[in-house]
This record gives sequence, C-alpha cells and structure tokens, in this order.
Amino acid sequence: MTLLYRPATAADRAFIVDSWVESYRHAHAAGFSPMPLYQRHARESVNWYLDQPSTGAIVAELDGMLAGFCAADRTATTPGRVRRRVDGGPLKWGTEHRPVTMVLYLYVKDAFRHHGIGVGLMAASGVIPEGPFTYASKTPMGDEFLKRHQFIEGRWRPLDARFPKTQPLETK
Repeated sequence: MTLLYRPATAADRAFIVDSWVESYRHAHAAGFSPMPLYQRHARESVNWYLDQPSTGAIVAELDGMLAGFCAADRTATTPGRVRRRVDGGPLKWGTEHRPVTMVLYLYVKDAFRHHGIGVGLMAASGVIPEGPFTYASKTPMGDEFLKRHQFIEGRWRPLDARFPKTQPLETK
C-alpha cells in the first residue's frame, strides 16, 4: 500500500467540496443555516475559501484512492500579547497579530481513520502537534482527533476565517 500526500488538483475539487459539505452538515458549529438552504450556502462558502490565493489543500491518496484532505491558510494570523514602546514612550502591553497556519477543514474517510492519515495531512499542511495553529471548523470527530493526538497549541478561532486579515498593533 502506498500513501501519498500531495497538493490537491482541479480533479480533486469535487471530492473536497462534497466531503467538507456533507461531513460538516450536522456539526453544531456549522452555524445557523436551514437545511433546505444548507447545500447551496455551504458549497458557495467552501468554494469561496478554496478559491482564495492563500488557501492550499493537501490530499491523502492511498493506492490511487482519495482518503482525505486538509484545507489550510498558511498566511493566517492570530493575536498575541506583546510589550512594545509606541512612539518612544513607555513599554505598554498590546496585541500583535502573528503568523500561524489556520486549518479550515480536515477530513479523513471513515474507513481510513485511526491510521495516522489526519496527522500526516496536518503535517503536510504545516501544522505540528507542539506548534501553534488555529482551526475554523469544529466537529465532534475533530475534537476527538485533537485530544487523541494532543494538539495542545490548536485554538478554535472561526472568526479569524470569516473576517479580512489585518495586522495592526493595538495598545492599551
């Protein structure tokens, strides 16, 4: 058996969109969308994220069959507390946005779960268990995955994926 992690191609797009939309359908965190409208809204949203230049998707291919994917934004930022002098004045605490990988969605087919494919997809997307990252989508399976693999620096920050990126230094 040969397992390969590779960048997604246009031919992989239907698998990614269908898997993302269907597996997120019953997640509490999927938001407030009536089921008659869910398919259309979710597909538009997923395609919008995949079309962003900052989004990359990695697929796991096992003997020619797609086993999963990870869509991530490697140019995302997350706020962190810093002390800085502003205009030569005294040191003040503020917030500075730091680069971090944001996992938009991670999916592994049921038949391939618990074999390390999710961890491999995260690593191929630039995430390591000990390092900081954020994630935008929350599912019960995802929570179980994060606990089992002790991704201790992962933070659920869905709003970071919803709003335009800014990198101001805010002082208080």
